[in-house]
Amino acid sequence: MKKRELIVGILFLILISGCTNQLELKDINERENSPINIPIYKDKQTNEENISIALSHYGKSFAKENVSLTVRFNNLGKEIKILNLFEPIPVFFSFHIKREDGTPIIVPLGGKIDLINDQINCITLEGPGDQYYADLNLNEILPEGLDVGTYNVSVEYHNQYGDCFKGVLVSDIITIKVVEKTPEEIIFEETYRNYIDNPKYCERDTDCICLMGSGMPFVGCGNFLQSGPGGSYECTRCQCLNGICQE
Repeated sequence: MKKRELIVGILFLILISGCTNQLELKDINERENSPINIPIYKDKQTNEENISIALSHYGKSFAKENVSLTVRFNNLGKEIKILNLFEPIPVFFSFHIKREDGTPIIVPLGGKIDLINDQINCITLEGPGDQYYADLNLNEILPEGLDVGTYNVSVEYHNQYGDCFKGVLVSDIITIKVVEKTPEEIIFEETYRNYIDNPKYCERDTDCICLMGSGMPFVGCGNFLQSGPGGSYECTRCQCLNGICQE
């Protein structure tokens, strides 16, 4: 009888162990396959939500040499303070970057730094709705930049210094597009190149100036990038006619 009870007990333990392992495995898989969560830090006494961060960017695309993102700190509850220091970037921020096909980009990790008292001060977010923006350029931590393509990016903020918020905040995931040159840059360069290639090129009257010669108050018209032997000055004598600075 005792032997039978012992066998039943062992079988029961095995069954419980198997169920537990299955539950743990399911939980791990769910975490790995689910979108990244945004931890909301709560006040220990009131259990009220305190702070979160969000990652954002301006424009539809970035040039390779200037991938600038913004981390927004959001106060969700009562007054909270964040450290007024965000560099070196790897010390306070960990970026997670993946190509559109899921290939991860290796991003250098930070360590610890020694701060003196004068460097430790806090930014106060007084109440719900108060925000603070920190602009970060990925090129500072990725000197070679990102190749042209589409990327999924998230960031972790972590602080262990001062009498400010200490802990880790995780943003949601955003998608960014990196291009050789942004449309705005292409337009600017094309316009600027016209002024260089053609000394008299203009688009409006204010583009035109009067050119001076040696001892001569006027030797002709040119655009604002030009200068005569004796210099140049603003004038109404020269106007932009059909895209050319002339009298």
